Formats: sequence, C-alpha cells, structure tokens
Amino acid sequence: MADIVNRVRRMRRQNRRWYEWGHRVMTLVGREDGGAYDGVPRPRDMWFRHENGRIRTTYNYDDVRAKNDGEWKIFDSQNDGFDVVIGYWPHPNDNGSISRSGLDGRAEQRLFLRWFVWDGLVKAEWLGLRRWLYYKALTSVVEQKVPFTCQATPTSGYSHWHCSLRRKHVGEHRFHNYTWANSGRVKFKPVRNA
Repeated sequence: MADIVNRVRRMRRQNRRWYEWGHRVMTLVGREDGGAYDGVPRPRDMWFRHENGRIRTTYNYDDVRAKNDGEWKIFDSQNDGFDVVIGYWPHPNDNGSISRSGLDGRAEQRLFLRWFVWDGLVKAEWLGLRRWLYYKALTSVVEQKVPFTCQATPTSGYSHWHCSLRRKHVGEHRFHNYTWANSGRVKFKPVRNA
C-alpha cells in the first residue's frame, strides 16, 4: 500500500499538461528501481541456493553479498522482461557475468514455474495489463502529440515527431528545434528566445 501512495504522490508532483498523461501512467505502473518508477514491468530477480537439503530463496542482493561463495543461482529477467537467464551468480573473484546453466531437478523446476508464473505474469505484469499500459504510456511520451495542432510528420524517418504549430499554419512544420517542408528534409532551426 505504501508503494501505491508513493507513486500517487510522485504523480501529483509532476507538473505536466493534461495531454501528457503518459508520464503519469508510467509512474503509476512502471517498475520501481531505487525511487524511479520508469522501468518496464518485469519480475524481480530471484537468487536461490541449496542448503541442508532445501532451497533457500531471496530477492535481496544484500543476502547474496553477505554469503557469496559462488553457490548462488539466479533467475534473471533481462531485455525488459522478454529474456530469462538462469545460471550461477558470479563469485567475487570471477569476471562478473552470470554462468548460464539449466535447472537441476524437480525442485528447481517448480521454483522456476512459481517465479515465472506468480512473480512474473501475475504480480509483476498483472497478466499483461500492466505491461500493456506501460507501453501505451511510453508511446504517448515518445510521440508528444499536442492536441489541436497540425500533427504533420516529416517524411525523412522521424515519424514520432509531430508538428506542434496551430492547424492550417503557413510555412514549414516545426517540432521543437527542427523544421521541415511538406516534402523536404528535416533542418535544425533553433527557436529564438523571446
């Protein structure tokens, strides 16, 4: 509950126009990384090791660092949650990369399924809804469409730029410091300070 309250507070502090809703949604549904809520939702990394015939798990890296003898394995979600790496966590004397390995036995298979389905699909991604909302908001942030403006895009590969001048304006289209004619190339033309 405290996480939601912090996200809503941060959202309310953002000084944005009503049509810049993407930033607010990304703050609300994004992954929390050290106080920033702008990461693509994905499952938390899980470290585990075999101790006394049982599997000990943790999500806290401090636990791993306290007893890093090269026996920790990890389920690591990478590439915005599209890739999963399974392997041994590097010993402090190693080169620092995960040594990839497979699952060893039924206990690790069940642990992986619990992590992938419960921690990943259900808790982290809300069965796909959270990820879908995040990417819709990200698209809105990248495109920066200003309502009731020209909305023309350049033909030279910048399809996420939209002219922000008034509709039916005369002359070149403008996106921040860049201008273009209807069929021309994009040119850098800074906005003069008023």
